[in-house]
This record gives sequence, C-alpha cells and structure tokens, in this order.
Amino acid sequence: MNRNIVAIKLLVTGIALGLALPACDAQTLVVPQIADGGGWRTTVVIVNTASSPASATLSFFMETSGGASQPWNVRLQENVDNSKLSLQGGQAVFLHTTGVDSSTSQGWAQLQSSSVSLVAYAVFTFSSGGVEQSGTAPAVPATTRILMPFDNTGDLVTDIAICNPTGASESISASIQNADGTTYAVSIPDLPAQGHTAFVFPNQFPRTAGKSGLIELYVSQGGLAVIGLLANTTGGLTSAPAYGATGSPIILPPAAAQLQSVTLSAASASGLMTLQGKVLLTAAAPAGGASVTLSSSSSAVSVPATVNVAAGATSATFSMVAAAVSSAQTVTITASYQGSSASAPLSLLPSTVTPSNSWFTSLTCSVLFQPVGYSSGNGSIIVTPDTGTTTFSALAFAVGSPTQINLAFSNGKSSNSGNTLSFNTLSAPGAFEAGNTTLSVSSSSLSFTWTQTSATPTYKTGSISGTFSLTGLPSSGSAVTAAGSVAGTCFAATQ
Repeated sequence: MNRNIVAIKLLVTGIALGLALPACDAQTLVVPQIADGGGWRTTVVIVNTASSPASATLSFFMETSGGASQPWNVRLQENVDNSKLSLQGGQAVFLHTTGVDSSTSQGWAQLQSSSVSLVAYAVFTFSSGGVEQSGTAPAVPATTRILMPFDNTGDLVTDIAICNPTGASESISASIQNADGTTYAVSIPDLPAQGHTAFVFPNQFPRTAGKSGLIELYVSQGGLAVIGLLANTTGGLTSAPAYGATGSPIILPPAAAQLQSVTLSAASASGLMTLQGKVLLTAAAPAGGASVTLSSSSSAVSVPATVNVAAGATSATFSMVAAAVSSAQTVTITASYQGSSASAPLSLLPSTVTPSNSWFTSLTCSVLFQPVGYSSGNGSIIVTPDTGTTTFSALAFAVGSPTQINLAFSNGKSSNSGNTLSFNTLSAPGAFEAGNTTLSVSSSSLSFTWTQTSATPTYKTGSISGTFSLTGLPSSGSAVTAAGSVAGTCFAATQ
C-alpha cells in the first residue's frame, strides 16, 4: 500500500475523561478511535471481568470540522441497542461496524458502565487489494498529562489522535524530545468540548520527519486521551500506545530566545560619526527570525527602527549615525524583543576640531530620462565637503550604462537672511552618453533649509530638496532630457 495513503488513513484513539460519577464503582471510558467506510471498519470489544452482571451505554461521536464532533448513529452488524448493554459475569460482547460506505467517517466512542469490572478495546481493520491489516487500541481513562513514543524513521510513520471528551474547550500544551536529545515545543490547535483530531506526525510537526522520540501533551484541567497508530510502506499497521500520567510536564523545551545585550562599537562619539551596534539573544532566533526593536533617547543619534536576527542565529549588527553636538550629552540606545530589553550608553562629545564644512549624511537623486529608451532610476550620493564654508558639491551616480549624470551644487547667500538658502548655481559637467559635448541646465529649483541647534560655534542640521531639468546634446542625434529631483539631509558647523 502506498505510504501516503496509509499515513492519511491512520487513525488513533481518543480517551475521554468523564464527568463526576454518581456511584463510586461506576466509570466512563472512551473507546479507541472509531473508523468506518472507505476500506475501514472497527470492532468494539467489551468484557465483564467480574462474576456479577454489569450494564453499560456505548455512545458514538463523529468528527465534523475544526475538531468538533456530533452524535453518530453508526451502523452495527449486530442487532443490539448499544444504549442498553447488559453483560453477564465473564461475558464478552463484540460490536462490528459495517464499513460499507465508500468514504471514511471517523470519531470516538464513550463507554459509561455501572462497574469498573467492564473493560474495552477496539480493533481497526483496513482492507485494500484483498489484503487486510489490523491494529488495536484500548479504552483507557483520561488524564491531564500523556506521553506517547513516535517513530518516523525508515519506512515507518506515526499518526496520533487526540480526544477531549469534556464539556469545555481544552488548550493543549505539547513538547517533543527527539531521540537525539533535541527538545522543543510544538503547537496543537485547541480542541472544543467533546472534540477530536487526528494527524500524521511529520505533517503537523515537520521537525519529527525521519526522527523518533517522545511527545508529551498536557492540560491544566479537564483531561485528554491519546493513542497512535504506526504504519509502514507495505501497509502494516499496529497501535502506538500512550501512557497517562499526572503532575507537571517533564519534557521542558529550552526557554524562548530573549534579548541578552546590546553593545556599541564605540563608547563615545565626537562630530558626525557612523557607528555599529550589535544585539545578542540568549538563544537561537526562531524560524522566521527575531525582529528586535531599536530606539534612541535622543534625536542626536539615529538608529533603525528594527534589526532582524536571522533564524538560528543569536546576534545581528546595525548601523547608527551620531550627530555633532556643541555640549556633552549621554544618549541611551535601547533594544527590545519579546518583553525583554537591554540598553547601552553612548557619550556624545563636542568636536575638538573647529568645523568649517558641510556634510551630507544622505542625498538621493531621482532621474527620469526622455525620450523613452534611456534608463531611469535612483541613486544615493555621498557628498564630500568643500574647503569653504558656503559651498558644497555632489558627485552623482551612473543610471544605466553609458548614461551618467554628474551634478555640482553651489549655494549662494541666504535669500531672506533666515535659514533658507537658495541655490543660485547648478552645474552639470557630466555626460549623458559617450561623446556628448554639451550638457546644459535648462531649469532648476533647489533649496536648502537649515535648523540651528546651537549658538557658537554654529551647529545646524538641514535638508535639501528640489527638482532639476538637464538637456544633453550628443555628438550626433537628438537631444536627451533628464528631469529629476534631489532630496537629502546634512549637518553643518561654522565658527
């Protein structure tokens, strides 16, 4: 039999925890997983182990969707009223589902008996190609903690069924310890009242593929029952028993990764500087990575909003920019992740060198070329300061070969004796393409805005924005126009 078919068909037991019983010798059990149709049939066997007569009620529940179930009037080969069963001392009753439906229905059955002398088990039989395979599963009392071995090595695969026979929804905690010692938590959807679910181990828990080990299920109240079925590629089928226990869980996964520290490449900065930071987790980041939030206690130090620690890694680095300041101050860099946080101080000190230049921290130039056929794009420009205090220049970037723009900006005097400087001169000495002899500025509108941050010496931060239009005349052919915009930030200090 195809392994995938077997894996899909494998069904496992749910064992119920009954409500408080009126008589001390009565009991409620859940019969192993009931499967009927699509090649499956189930035999429920009930045995009275005492010499005295005992009565019982056998109720069936069919799984519907989302783990829910509903009462199931399953067809039995025997002409009996399963709601009124009576067993003499030493008697065994066999109840067979018909298995005639073309599709498989599955669920669970609850046995309520007048005496603890009644025991039960189920036999699952699957028929395919004239070959039948069977597995058994006992009816056992439910408990708050269950341990079940699994084996997905070689040609084996394990299925598991989980039953919540109580009248309230159950939130299930689950942990796995592989045979190699790897321990981790896994997720199982909540089960509604009288709910039931069954799945193939590697499908629900990918990390168990090709592995063997032990799974532990735990609920804080109520109860669960579990059993598994083990199959191989030849269609062989047997039960994988589960062991009920009480008390606290014993398979304890490593604690989830928390933020351990944030460190900086330098303890202090003077003038405009770019520094590196590093965040360190207490454990490897989970699948998908760990997004660590960053913040700065002052606008004088700019940090990214987040830094991502890659899945399986424990650390990541990030860049930060410290502005020049006129007086000493301490800025706190804080990193946060999953409720944990760490911080590191950075001392900002006034520059010991009298600044006389302007620095751009970033400058972006967007260019659109006409006519169609020339590339368009964006590029970042790092501006080197001029030696003077009133001019600065920018060497632009290539946007598609052989197209290139080289821009040089020169600011004039303040247009309104305030903090806005107009660019009176815009030159473009570069070429659109090889052999270009003429590149002229046909129009421009660029401005620069300062925000003063101290008195003497004058420290300012600023922004540049505007548009420009350049026309290039190649050595042969038609003229080409580049329309663009400039946006950026900078820092400046003058005596």
